[in-house]
Amino acid sequence: MSIDEAIKLATSVVSLLTAVIALLSLRNALLKSKRPRAGTRKRKRKTRKV
Repeated sequence: MSIDEAIKLATSVVSLLTAVIALLSLRNALLKSKRPRAGTRKRKRKTRKV
C-alpha cells in the first residue's frame, strides 16, 4: 500500500459516506416534514381536550 493509494481509498470512502449521509438526511427531512404536521395537530387536540 503506497501513500497515494491510501489517500485515494480514504477520499473514496469519505465521498461514499457523505453521499450516504446526504441521502439519509434527505429521507429524514421528508419523514420529519410529514410527521410534525400530524404531531402538531395531535398536540392541539390534546390541549383542547384538557
